[in-house]
Amino acid sequence: MGLLIKKILPVLILLILSGCAVTKIKLSVKADNNAYTSFGNDPGRNFYSAVQISDSVRLLWSESVNGNFSHSSAAVYDEYLFVSDLSGRVYAFNALTGKKAGMLKSSGAVYTTPILDRFTVCFTTALINDNKSVLTIYDFDAGQIKAEKTFEGKSITNLVFDDQKIFILTENGIAYCFDLNGSLLWERSTGRNTHSTPAIIGNKICFGNDKGEIILLDKNSGAQLYSKKYGSVFWSGITVKDNFIFTADETGKLFMIDSQDGSVKWIYKTNSRVNMNPVCDNENVYVGNLKGDFYSIRIFDGTLNWKTETRGSLSATPFVTDNIIIQPDLNKKILFIDRNNGVIRKELFLEGRAKLSPIIFDDKLFIGYDNGVLEAYEFIY
Repeated sequence: MGLLIKKILPVLILLILSGCAVTKIKLSVKADNNAYTSFGNDPGRNFYSAVQISDSVRLLWSESVNGNFSHSSAAVYDEYLFVSDLSGRVYAFNALTGKKAGMLKSSGAVYTTPILDRFTVCFTTALINDNKSVLTIYDFDAGQIKAEKTFEGKSITNLVFDDQKIFILTENGIAYCFDLNGSLLWERSTGRNTHSTPAIIGNKICFGNDKGEIILLDKNSGAQLYSKKYGSVFWSGITVKDNFIFTADETGKLFMIDSQDGSVKWIYKTNSRVNMNPVCDNENVYVGNLKGDFYSIRIFDGTLNWKTETRGSLSATPFVTDNIIIQPDLNKKILFIDRNNGVIRKELFLEGRAKLSPIIFDDKLFIGYDNGVLEAYEFIY
């Protein structure tokens, strides 16, 4: 018996220690005014950057996280890349080397891109066996939690950060507004399920719902300002350009809506479900669907510039530059599409389905795909 205990005891200790990974992020960073701080890096969801890039890339590093990714994105502050996974973890990696700098673990699933503000990271965890979520506000300079707040509903769409306030929309249609101390400023139940990532337009928060309605709330009070049915289920998120709302419904209709009076400026039919956020540059809006068709549409009149049949399935939001569109494909690749004519210039083949919306930061491309694989590439000029 004594010999058996001697053999088993080291194994038990190893198992216990392996299950007790340190859950902490403590970083020494400098203030970063050029950080990529949220999904779309802007309350209106801006996935466009006025830069020219190469269609050739070289792998810098490849790392993996514990769980899979949703269609969120990474965020970057100073030299650190933050990313979440569906096993309830938020990670910080050195963006240049890929070395893990810290991790926060929670009991649930983190669907959303972490929000970064100075030395604070904010994220929500959807609890597994309860229709509730937890907002965590964490000081990664001090390495400690500033606030944790539990609220009703599952947080599965990306958060909005504006005027030092965190806006959350739950699957059962409850909108919340918290400050960075974790104080609840207001909440509003809309009575409709929603899977549409919200955005801020002026002093309003805007989102679609499963009834095909677009809803606008006053961002300061939560009062409902507007609700109107436009189409079928809105899986697509909201993208804002000037005073206009861009989104698409389950049937593939892309809408341009005036936020001032609710009028529809135009509708373009893509004929298949759209999950991604439309992306606007100064003249055009870009969108792809689950059938694999990708479109460039003129903002001015809703007419077609070009259409590309990728023969894949497009779900995650692309990143648009002045010459190339970087589009994830569930058919295990990243597409480099010519912005001017829609020609697929290059394909980056992966070992899993492309999940994360890509970002470009400091001339590096960051992507994520199945099984929690996170990769960084440098452009070759």
